[in-house]
Amino acid sequence: PALPVEAEGSLDVAGEVKGDAQDVSATARAQSDGLRIQSEEYGFKVELELDRETIRISEAEVLAESGTMFVEGRVPIGSAGQDWALLARLEAFDLAEFTGDMGIEIPVGGVLEVRGKPGSPVWLAAFQAPFIDGERSSPVGALSLKASGQGKDARLEELKVELGDGSLSASGHIQLETGDISGQVAGSGIRLEDLTPLANELEGLGGTATLEAGIQGSLSSPEIELSLGLTGLSTAGSPIPDFSLSLESKGDRAEFTGSFREPFLNGSCVLEGSFPLRFEVDVASLPIPELLAGFRETSSVKVVTAAGQVRLDLSLLDPATLKYEAELEAVAGVQGGRNWQVPPFSVKGDLEAVHVNALRLIAGEDKIEIDGRLPLGADGEVDLQVKGAMDLGLLDAV
Repeated sequence: PALPVEAEGSLDVAGEVKGDAQDVSATARAQSDGLRIQSEEYGFKVELELDRETIRISEAEVLAESGTMFVEGRVPIGSAGQDWALLARLEAFDLAEFTGDMGIEIPVGGVLEVRGKPGSPVWLAAFQAPFIDGERSSPVGALSLKASGQGKDARLEELKVELGDGSLSASGHIQLETGDISGQVAGSGIRLEDLTPLANELEGLGGTATLEAGIQGSLSSPEIELSLGLTGLSTAGSPIPDFSLSLESKGDRAEFTGSFREPFLNGSCVLEGSFPLRFEVDVASLPIPELLAGFRETSSVKVVTAAGQVRLDLSLLDPATLKYEAELEAVAGVQGGRNWQVPPFSVKGDLEAVHVNALRLIAGEDKIEIDGRLPLGADGEVDLQVKGAMDLGLLDAV
């Protein structure tokens, strides 16, 4: 039969069923010494007994190159079964198989224990894992987790991640019957260079992150507060001003603010329906010269002044609804000893086309004017009017 995963190899299964419909029992044994699932080869062995009330696992083990898992104990069936008495143990089980190609090995070890009455068992979990650099085979961080619960009550006592000189910790509590929830997250000293996926996408980005977040209330209407700070920012060796982001969510609305030296970004999201999201950017509050200098593609653009507003609207459930509008009051700069300026103009559009209204670039006696519609897709129709003359060297720079 077609399976959702690729598997090949041999599997030996044997068992026996006794009794009648009112008093049935069974034993089962399964073993494989070389079952390949996806790209990993596994060996496993399971022996269990069951009746109408209880499953008894006398031995269950999974052996793989990525680690080993053992399970033994008793699992009740329904409320009439015997008490829980289950123990599961992981030994060096590598999560890199599930986290993708990050260049880091994460061999997890730990235990999960479940005991108590069928309707309200008590469980305890404790796991730990080092982060190992795959190339140097040396530890670069660690993860640890402790959690417990009973019935519909669960508590994250501590989740701690250490990476380089930075750390991230979390704790919390949830009551599934009432829906009550609370939790805290705190992080400090997290170097952006140590976050492998981010560092790969933004090569040359440096800085340190701090994070504080909290959640309380109910699952249906939680209250969330978050504060993120990025300090010592630089890209390709060029410094960027410190950045901060704050978010507050209450009821059906979330609001956030972003700042460099001063607030430049305000936004909100309605937490229902299609989750409409709006961003508003105050261009004059952006440190544009430092931002442009930090990226190779824009480092030759010298903007002295810029002012105006930029607005973006979209639905989180349908990003294709993106619409944007910019009203720029004034932009001016210097290139090659020549001053240039752009008087007030506006731009609006969506994912299909950009509409430019009264864009004029002036540099001394040179002037160029642009009006019209520029499609963003290959099949769109261009309706753009361009007038005037301009030094191409200045156009390339600006």
